[in-house]
Amino acid sequence: MPPGWSRQKVRRLGPEWGSEYLSYALLFRDDGRAHPAVAEAYAELKRRPAQHLAAPQAYPDAKDPAVDLI
Repeated sequence: MPPGWSRQKVRRLGPEWGSEYLSYALLFRDDGRAHPAVAEAYAELKRRPAQHLAAPQAYPDAKDPAVDLI
């Protein structure tokens, strides 16, 4: 935990334990760890839209379908 932080300042903002989304997120994370090429493809996928989208709020709409392909 970063210096100056306490447990009271850390809030868990994510899917509920046991949810389908959490299972998907963990599988995606584990696949990236097991396959460095997948992790690099994902990193590039995140960089390109972030650099070229005029509207930052469109980023999830651009990224999410491509993540499903990985």
